[in-house]
Amino acid sequence: MPLKVWQTIALCSASNMALTFALAEPARAQAAEPSYALIGEVVVTARRRDERLQEVPVAVTAVSGQQLEARSVRGVSELSSFTPNLRLSSESRGSSISAVNLRGSSGINLTIANDPAVGIYFDEVPTGRSAGAVLSSMQDMQSVQVLRGNQGTLFGRNNTGGAILLTPNRPNLEAFEARLQATLGNYDLREGAVVVSAPILPGKLAVRASYQNTQRDGVGRNLVTKQEYGDRDRQSGRVAVRFKPVDTLTFDLTYDFTRVNDNGLPTLRLVPPQILPASFGFYDGFGGMPSVAYFKSDGVTLRSQWDISESSALKVIAGYRQMDFLNSQDVDGTPAATIDSAQAGRQTQFTGEVNLSGNLNDLMPGLEGLNYVVGVFYFNEQGRDNSSTNGIFGDMTSGRAVYSGGNNSSNAAYGQVEAQFTKQTSAWVGLRYTVDRRKLEVSSRNNRICSLTGSPAGCVLRGDREFNYGSWSVGVRHAFSDNIHAYARIANGQKAGGLDDTPTSIEAFEPEVLTDYEAGVKADWLDHALRTNLAVFHGKLKNLQRSALLVDANNVPYTSVSNVATGKVDGVELEADWRVVDSFLLGGSVGYLKTAYGTYVAPGARVLTGTQFGGAPRWSYSVYADYTADLGELGKASARLDYSWKSTVYFRDTLDKVAAQTSVGLLNARLTYRPGMVAKVEPEISIWGKNLTNTQYNVAALVNGATTIFWRSDEPRTYGVTLSVRY
Repeated sequence: MPLKVWQTIALCSASNMALTFALAEPARAQAAEPSYALIGEVVVTARRRDERLQEVPVAVTAVSGQQLEARSVRGVSELSSFTPNLRLSSESRGSSISAVNLRGSSGINLTIANDPAVGIYFDEVPTGRSAGAVLSSMQDMQSVQVLRGNQGTLFGRNNTGGAILLTPNRPNLEAFEARLQATLGNYDLREGAVVVSAPILPGKLAVRASYQNTQRDGVGRNLVTKQEYGDRDRQSGRVAVRFKPVDTLTFDLTYDFTRVNDNGLPTLRLVPPQILPASFGFYDGFGGMPSVAYFKSDGVTLRSQWDISESSALKVIAGYRQMDFLNSQDVDGTPAATIDSAQAGRQTQFTGEVNLSGNLNDLMPGLEGLNYVVGVFYFNEQGRDNSSTNGIFGDMTSGRAVYSGGNNSSNAAYGQVEAQFTKQTSAWVGLRYTVDRRKLEVSSRNNRICSLTGSPAGCVLRGDREFNYGSWSVGVRHAFSDNIHAYARIANGQKAGGLDDTPTSIEAFEPEVLTDYEAGVKADWLDHALRTNLAVFHGKLKNLQRSALLVDANNVPYTSVSNVATGKVDGVELEADWRVVDSFLLGGSVGYLKTAYGTYVAPGARVLTGTQFGGAPRWSYSVYADYTADLGELGKASARLDYSWKSTVYFRDTLDKVAAQTSVGLLNARLTYRPGMVAKVEPEISIWGKNLTNTQYNVAALVNGATTIFWRSDEPRTYGVTLSVRY
């Protein structure tokens, strides 16, 4: 690890600890037990067991369902507004597919043949495809945790950048709960939501159900086809059952669904520029083909937990999910109905996991200083991705049609042991071994004629490959006091290898490997009124996976994935919360990220050595202010402001300025009034606004030769009023 990185870690850590000792220790001495009344205690599952956020040796952004509502967060993509070094956006293949970039790690060509680099988990079950990231509703969520950095030991492959954990609210075994919510906003936004939780056998069996329906007109239009862009037609919901036959045994069965039937994002040719009508707006389109963004997901999760003792628990987690999507868009950005691209796919997956955690003293008395987590994991998915240009699936009379079908499986065993050497100091080591098996078949036709070189039998290429690899992590943590916790760790993990097709064969690409060095200090001071969490990291990457747009012998373009280079990542992350007085809270985050390729020669002999990765802004920050006024018998009123900013994002690794979005800042606000209990219910009314400065920006770009097509953001200034009633 470079000396200057360690110097930065030491300087930042020492400064943080020194200020903490100066401010926090006198306050701590006044009380025998720490109080969490001001900045609340947060419990996270970043290491597959419950731990305090301030003690867990992982960089984590954790927010509760109540905090999500206060920030007006409506979907997964909005988590990047307050999480350092995280960027989530609609991908160029359609608004129902999410592109995730965390600490410079991201997915490429997000199909059945390629995996993401950041895991998204719903109720501890991973979603294997990026389309699963559109599990968009944040309604009735217990918590969201963003684990930053390599999580390859406990969470497995495809978590080199980190993991996003979505945990829904559980049924209440003791009492009836209900909530109704209605929202009206500009662009004719109409949204309704309901949550009901009821005990069937008090203390033993309960059911919870939620449903949300969102309808909104488009924010732009296609001046050629008259289609609206950026509309909303979405439904989502869950039904959960909790069964607790005895105090030490819990079963949770959850069914969730998501339906998206939007028109998608507008496209526009900006380079070379078009001659546009005077009435053309930023969110308008000028393409001759319609746009579609359709997504459907159904999932079932069964979780069981047996609390063997006060410190030991056995979990069995099984999940099934099926996802279907269809995206189409005009990809030449002109009024001519000439180039239309469409992608359709289906994926089904099954996961199973057994996880045992606890203290070894339960198994072997006398070893109370050793905590452990061990488990086995199984994953299998089958899916297909169809794409066409200038045609309709199943009846390709002109243009190109490509079919890809895959069957992927992954088996793993993992374990981590932490030894408590003293009351203040502990160290851990973790290992994971994974066996991946990937199968792929591909067919490609131009104008119904096989376009694969040599025209193989049935116009189908087939391939399969097995990958075996290990992940590991080691680290140490130390508590300087009840208020100051520091850690240092090294973690090694992989983004899965895979198969990719060329016009002549199916080729394998190796797993992308990240070795991550991280140190951090988590501190509370001023009697828990002020909290700062700092992380500094350095990563070494090899076998970087990247895609390139090439052409075959017939001058037909195709995309190929291969291992192209080494790379490095350096960064700093700081999160802070300060309760100035009981009614006033300030906070924010800062992220700095410096990425660079090793030797990398891109197609066209363009050398990218030392170049910054595309898709990852160098700087990001967010700030917020939250004030609550006690109005006595009239209830309470609160006001909140949130501002987030990200520096320039290049949509291509070649850092083309014509395929970039300059810095973007977004301002959100929310005013809420709660009159208190009224006839046994608790009403609440909120007035909110998002992107109040009406900032205009692009979310993706396609570069083909001298032509650059941009996909516009679908969120200009929006505002509305939300009325909710709790029982």
